[in-house]
Amino acid sequence: MDDRSTARVFRRHLRRGAELPPPARRQELAGTGWFGLTIPGEQGGIGLGQVETVLLARELGRVLHPPSDLDALLVAELLAAAGSGLLRAVCQGELRVSFTALEHGGESAGAPPRLRVDPAGTGWQVSGQRGFAGESDLLVLPLSAENGEVGRLIVLPSARAGITVHHQPNLAGRALYRVELDAVKLVCEDVVALPDADGRYERCLANARLRHAAYLTGLAAESLLLAAEHAGRRTQFGGSLLEKQGVAFPLARMSGELRGLWLLVLDLAQRADVGRDIRQPAAQVLATAARLSVAATSWAVHVHGAAGLRVGTPVERYFRCAAVDAAMLGAPAATAADAAALYYDGYPGRRSESAPPRRQRPTSVDVAGAVPGGVSRPCVHKLFEAQARRTPDAVALSQGVTHLTYRSLNRRADALAQRLRHRGVGPDVVVAICLDRSPELVIAILAVLKAGGAYLPLDPALPPDRLRLMFTIAGATCAVAEEWAGDWLPASISPMPVDHGTSAPAEPVPAPSPENLIYVMFTSGTGGAPKAVAVTHAGISNRISWDASRFPLDGSDAVLQLTSIGFDPSVWEIFAPLCSGARIVLPLPGVERDPDQLIDLLAQERVTALTLVPALLSSLLDQRPGLTGVPSLKWVFCGGDTMSPGLPARFAAASKARLHNMYGPTEASIDALWWPCDDKSYHVGVPVGVPIDGVGAEVLDERGMPSLPGFPGELCLTGRGLARGYLHDPARTAERFVPRPAAAGDGGRMYRTGDLAFRRVTGEIELLGRTDRQLKLNGVRIDPQEVELALRDCPGIDDAVVVRADGPARLVGYVTGAVADGQLDAVRNSLRGVLPRALVPAQLIRLDRVPTAPSGKTDYAALATTGRTVPRPATRPHEYESELEHDIAALFAQILEVDSVRPDDDFFVLGGDSLRAARLVSAARDTLGLSASVTSLVTAPSVRGWLNLIQRGDR
Repeated sequence: MDDRSTARVFRRHLRRGAELPPPARRQELAGTGWFGLTIPGEQGGIGLGQVETVLLARELGRVLHPPSDLDALLVAELLAAAGSGLLRAVCQGELRVSFTALEHGGESAGAPPRLRVDPAGTGWQVSGQRGFAGESDLLVLPLSAENGEVGRLIVLPSARAGITVHHQPNLAGRALYRVELDAVKLVCEDVVALPDADGRYERCLANARLRHAAYLTGLAAESLLLAAEHAGRRTQFGGSLLEKQGVAFPLARMSGELRGLWLLVLDLAQRADVGRDIRQPAAQVLATAARLSVAATSWAVHVHGAAGLRVGTPVERYFRCAAVDAAMLGAPAATAADAAALYYDGYPGRRSESAPPRRQRPTSVDVAGAVPGGVSRPCVHKLFEAQARRTPDAVALSQGVTHLTYRSLNRRADALAQRLRHRGVGPDVVVAICLDRSPELVIAILAVLKAGGAYLPLDPALPPDRLRLMFTIAGATCAVAEEWAGDWLPASISPMPVDHGTSAPAEPVPAPSPENLIYVMFTSGTGGAPKAVAVTHAGISNRISWDASRFPLDGSDAVLQLTSIGFDPSVWEIFAPLCSGARIVLPLPGVERDPDQLIDLLAQERVTALTLVPALLSSLLDQRPGLTGVPSLKWVFCGGDTMSPGLPARFAAASKARLHNMYGPTEASIDALWWPCDDKSYHVGVPVGVPIDGVGAEVLDERGMPSLPGFPGELCLTGRGLARGYLHDPARTAERFVPRPAAAGDGGRMYRTGDLAFRRVTGEIELLGRTDRQLKLNGVRIDPQEVELALRDCPGIDDAVVVRADGPARLVGYVTGAVADGQLDAVRNSLRGVLPRALVPAQLIRLDRVPTAPSGKTDYAALATTGRTVPRPATRPHEYESELEHDIAALFAQILEVDSVRPDDDFFVLGGDSLRAARLVSAARDTLGLSASVTSLVTAPSVRGWLNLIQRGDR
């Protein structure tokens, strides 16, 4: 077999994950020996790339090959680069070699001191100590390149005078040897010099570190596999040990960490293959691999119990091997657990020190184009006033045939602002606004800000009890609303309508401070009450300023105001155009719920910028002609929920606009991170990207330290975008808005988002899930505890658990108590009177009891095996009056993902929402040829009622 054929066979062999061939077969694979596969072809090897080499190293770890194999693999590339005559003997196993790719020392606890090379008469001598993992004929000691010019390998026979080997027995077959060098005299043949002008020597060391990390991930992963298999066979308290949270969760966590580490190793290997600098991250990855391998193998021993401690068992051998390697790498005993405490920064930059520093708490905000601390930006209503002076006759907003110019909008807002000031509105005074989407809504928002106050947006579609609760929590003093709002307002407050008149400009009002409130917006919260997020002018000014620099709008642009006024993207939809001379487009009532009408509106109004949730974007892409019929679009901003990996490619195929993935909780002033999506499908997840200007982002572990790339942690935000906190709720404010670790005396704060995330090697952040039970459904934040408390207040219900259903995006509630199955629909109807529609579970399922784990806590894993659908009697064909009615019922069932639908079943009672309604209308048009609207389905939500409405021509 020639070398090329050998390489092909070996590559296939590795990528299939098969076990390594026996020693006899290794010699057949390459004329230079087993590890000659990693040597360049011009030196007699086959020249596997770094990716194939780390695959080989990982396989060595899986099957626990002897230390001489691993060390030969690590040192081969260095010996080849030096042109050493020892290369062939080492690769063919004629000489056993001991090598460690970490030459540094002294910077961290437990690390050996640096090797000292001192003059000794006519020669040189070396002193120090090192740990190795096996008995050997040769010791290979790497030294750092001097001034970036020359790197040196010291190659010493282990029997040389002055070398003392202390053997620390280890029954895993990989023993720890502590080698002391006491003024060992060197001869010329002992020192191998490698020119490092192009960084070749340091690259070889980095590659060796990467291979060793791959070896450790292999043995750790194999030990966890053994632990999982053993736990699956053992039983405890009548069930499999693997089903217990105390075993399953740590195994899942460590498996995830190892998976992240392995992906990082592969990524670095790919970068090394194309000549990228991986020196710093390779050292950090190796230290992290040492920590994780010790943690994983020790946990595997723990799962095996007493059997795991028996000498010679596979799990015991993996553990001892990992412990030896961690100690050898300069992290003996307890310091092995801290091996990951290396702070990652500056990849792929180069540090001046040869050793990576210990990881430290962040001392500054990670800000791209940060705003200087003393700089304050104008408030957004002041920017609008300046724009109104520049372009007074330009159209500021449109709704159907109604148009308002900047001059008219400004004057009407001034008139209402005067009336508000007469009612005592000023800085930090909260004014409720409860109006339908209309020009009057925009006028009211501007007026409140002009009066110096903060507005509280209230969606008129919310239940009156909910509106009353939000008004009370926010401490609002007056309300701009229609007369009907008097039904839920306190008796002492009468609603203030928006007049159509204008007035002369009043006396100037001092501009509010950047730290004054601009609005108060509610999110779902625990304790039975929603949380009132108090957002300041500074955060919104920073966000609008960044947007103007990144996505500049002008008089030719139009922005669709699509988001409900109770969600913060609406703030951008209003102020981004008004601060730049562009036009706001307000859809007529009901248009926002119908994808066909929405696309028609986008095309007719020549909308150029649009923000929406991923589910609605996906629905628009399903329409025909869809976004291909909106050539005016330039920017589409998608946020509020996780973007599916295939959505960017679908969007790119339908539109020439740029798609951006946005991320930001209400507590961070609309958006904190952003990511310009490529026109491709993502294999894993679409990142949320990097911070916008003036905002910082850190991914922190449970100790408050920055997580290494690829490792999960809680996403925390800093900078100018942070809200003041939760209004009139200091306890919850203190829980989430915490002092920034090691803030440099500037009173810096940090918001703990509760989102689980990791940072990629290239710097962008990707979300993984939540650290708590909070959910996101179609862009709406939902705290299940708030829904559960509302359910427990219902008659006949003792306990309740609310979870997100598998598959479709909907809530499912499990209840216990005297309530009967036939009463569950009545319970859902009662919830509609106190909760927003998005928080009402699509289904309620009665249980005899809520399953609990042995710890007494709710067993959510057991709930996953409980039926997710309410049992329904089978539908009989004769119940339908026509074949068309039967076909519509089948579409209902398909969209709602239920077994059957009766003619009189309510689409929304069965779990339908506006997005599913849009899908139903689209499916009815495409498959049945029916022309209808979402509005008609809202009017008549049953199969029979909707069909009758369509046949009467009321669409």
